[in-house]
Amino acid sequence: MSYRPALSVDRIIALIIACVATAIWLFKPLAASGITTPNTDSVFAVMVFTMGMWVCGALPEYLTTLIFFSVMMLCKLAPPAVVFAGFSSSAFWLVFAGLVLGLSVRESGLGKRIAVHLGALCGESYISIVIAMAGFGLVLAFLMPSAVGRVVLMIPILTAFGESRGYKAGSRGAGGILMAGAAGTMLPAFTILPSNVANMVLSGTMEALYGTVPTYGQYMLIHFPVLGLLKLFLVVIVAVLLFREKPSAPPAKQEALAPISSAERNLMLLLVASLILWMTDAVHGIAPAWVGLAAAVVCLVPKAGLLKEGAFSRLGFASLFYVAGVIGLGAVVRDYNLGVLGAHGVLDIFPLTPGADAWNYAVLTGTSTLTGMLTTTVGVPAVMTPMGPELANASGLALMTVLMTQTIGFSTIFLPYQTPAIVVAAQMSNLPSRAVNSYFVSLFVTTIIFILPLNYFWWKLLGLL
Repeated sequence: MSYRPALSVDRIIALIIACVATAIWLFKPLAASGITTPNTDSVFAVMVFTMGMWVCGALPEYLTTLIFFSVMMLCKLAPPAVVFAGFSSSAFWLVFAGLVLGLSVRESGLGKRIAVHLGALCGESYISIVIAMAGFGLVLAFLMPSAVGRVVLMIPILTAFGESRGYKAGSRGAGGILMAGAAGTMLPAFTILPSNVANMVLSGTMEALYGTVPTYGQYMLIHFPVLGLLKLFLVVIVAVLLFREKPSAPPAKQEALAPISSAERNLMLLLVASLILWMTDAVHGIAPAWVGLAAAVVCLVPKAGLLKEGAFSRLGFASLFYVAGVIGLGAVVRDYNLGVLGAHGVLDIFPLTPGADAWNYAVLTGTSTLTGMLTTTVGVPAVMTPMGPELANASGLALMTVLMTQTIGFSTIFLPYQTPAIVVAAQMSNLPSRAVNSYFVSLFVTTIIFILPLNYFWWKLLGLL
């Protein structure tokens, strides 16, 4: 007698997601209630399926992305320019550059050399390593405006550093080092005005609509002490609790380093030149993506000697499709105004009340957070900023206070798909999606429990509430 294998949890979740998406597609509940058109329900169904499959990991991410592309185009739910927006985005090409530069750093031996020098700055314990890597990420956030660029630079170095301490690539301990570094350079950077795209979109939209924008210092005073510094401690604590383990191999002996090779020297010069151009993009106007692409091209030139023969075939192109899919889905959601629908839906269910500061703070923060889940972080300012006067009148809060709650929302990440930099970090580090998802869900929950209440009292102290 033969027995069918039991369904795994992932497959059960995937089956539920597929059934929910199919029901939305067939019965079109939003259109039936007069809220939207039938096509919007179809797009919502595709969004539920795509995001659900990315999260549960029942299908490879690239396959889910290709299904998304196929359904959207076969059913003519959006123009090709919207669906395939990811392929023309700067994030896509920064990921490509990161794959090439990361391979160059590994194969040239430069990553190992940097890791040895970096190791001299921290202790032997796992917690001291995680603190050092998260701090390294925060320092880069002050120096380099592009979050994806920072991740591209960091991941090969963090991987080599983990291996030098006995944490093999793909191990749980290595995952904690990588996640702490990536989250350390991404999440606190939401409180540093020029260091993330969402911040700059918020600033630009405020200036265009209302003629006012917080200064660098004002923005940092409002957000950095709690959403930046305390959030960094949370990044470290969650990484240690989830990923701490003994080294899977003995730490590498601190042997005398061989003289630097010509390949390492040339690659170091290339990276330094790229870093300078990344840091000064406001001066010369060249986007970080194109600087990275040019650096990748130099690495791929055979005569440069920075990569071994056949390097192009060793690049992981599956991650590129995933990044393109995440950005394309965000473009489709914005094209159909699903973020606006979601925001208005929350405010209809939880209306703002003048004088109820704690309630209004919670509702505005929750609305921005939910909008970020629907539209990704960059979509939050585009959806919420035009609603500023309406929300200020309904809540009795100052317009600046209402607008600043967006930063709380788009810095409270639920899952990696919400921000390209974390997607890039996960793909470059080859970590299992379940490990990455569990880390960010844990951060999300602990942020709501600890960070958001503390931020409320900080704003009370500042007189914003």
